[in-house]
Amino acid sequence: MSQFLASFDNREIAALFWLSAALIAAALHPKIRASMVRVLRAFFVLPILVGVLLLVAYFGCVVLLFAQIGIWAPSQLKLTLLWLGTAGFLGLFSAPKVSEDPDLISKAAKEIFQLTVVFEFFVNLYRMPLVAEIVFVPLLVLLGALIAVSELDKAQRSVNRLLTGFAVVIGFVFLAYAAWKTISDPASVATFETARSFILPIVYSLLLLPFVWAVAVYIAYESIFIRLKFVAKDESLHPYIKRSLILRFRGNIRYLRAWFQAAWFRTFATRKDVDDSIRSMLDGVSAV
Repeated sequence: MSQFLASFDNREIAALFWLSAALIAAALHPKIRASMVRVLRAFFVLPILVGVLLLVAYFGCVVLLFAQIGIWAPSQLKLTLLWLGTAGFLGLFSAPKVSEDPDLISKAAKEIFQLTVVFEFFVNLYRMPLVAEIVFVPLLVLLGALIAVSELDKAQRSVNRLLTGFAVVIGFVFLAYAAWKTISDPASVATFETARSFILPIVYSLLLLPFVWAVAVYIAYESIFIRLKFVAKDESLHPYIKRSLILRFRGNIRYLRAWFQAAWFRTFATRKDVDDSIRSMLDGVSAV
């Protein structure tokens, strides 16, 4: 544990300093404090907790596998936890949207990788003295927030381009400095540990996508299953319908939701009715 705490560098200390200051300031404001309590209560709802535990268990297995083959080491624990608490949770919370519209998986992937790039920038960028980091970190957060807000308003496109350009300039400045450090002292930079710090977040992001898709498929099926009583009055048919939807659609969210929409206009009295509804759905898709 002492080794883990000692691994925190100036940027992470500065980030913790500002995060603590923000939380204390928010806690002192009654309305913000009440909102924070509501957010915490929402987080501890059982489905969210189960999703978080599954995410942690999934990446726990990934870490164990990587440790066995020599890709992961205890020195990467901090990086893994930081990535899991940022891009990992973002991916998990995008799963309900993907369950509604499977095409949004590409948008979720883009957001995950964008955050991973920011994460790489934060974790692997050259560290400055602590005082400089305390000034730099909030400016970096403010710049990112301004870019995100300006993207939401089409009227602010010129502002967004200016801010994005400014961020690119900052990135190139630090990239140039990192390149100079590499050329002047390659032995201290070009190490296996440095390579792992760059590669692992990218690998984590790639492995997160199938997990997000699996969660989205589960949510889609569960949302249909709990509403079967509205389209099939005979509850004895429900187990057969569930098995048939799982086996015939094989996780295809689009087919599943299309079937449910069509099911409102059908009558399910026998298993044959169920089979016919699924067959007509698949035949209609194949005809298109």
